[in-house]
Amino acid sequence: KIDNFVYTNSLASNNWIKPSKNLSLSNSHVIIDLTYDSSKRLTAIGLKMNEKGEPEYDIFKKKTSDFMSEWVQLESNKLIRSLCNDLKDGTLLGCSSYDGQIYSSKNRLLSYGDWYGPINYDIPMRKVMFDKEGFMIGIGLVDNYIYRKKTVYWKESKWDKKNANKTKVYDLIYDKDGC
Repeated sequence: KIDNFVYTNSLASNNWIKPSKNLSLSNSHVIIDLTYDSSKRLTAIGLKMNEKGEPEYDIFKKKTSDFMSEWVQLESNKLIRSLCNDLKDGTLLGCSSYDGQIYSSKNRLLSYGDWYGPINYDIPMRKVMFDKEGFMIGIGLVDNYIYRKKTVYWKESKWDKKNANKTKVYDLIYDKDGC
């Protein structure tokens, strides 16, 4: 059984808890990315191997804002490996597992299946998000370094290769204080 969904009420406690119900996305998916959508519902990317032995990425969302509610699989193109919302206009963005580039939902917040892009083709990323100053940051797909866009206008700006953080990371999340 694949149920890698756990939570904690305090990182300092190091006490990790499995929810009592609705842990798994499905019998064949493992959670590889979690985020909240604009309506504060937990959204996940699930990875499974298809019958050809190739990876497929599916998007799931909690039925309600309660994180113990049921997961609902959404229509998707099987290529988006992580999600985030654009700080400027709330548009849903995704990193493609195919080319590591940033794509945008065609129907803004409503659709997880139709994507356009790549937007501003550059270094392939595993995951993107925004820092507390409003700059897009990302984890490099190949080297796992943290990159930052040169300006807050991420659609026109390139990744800053010179000042990339040379520490390898596999995921990032902001604390409530923005660190």
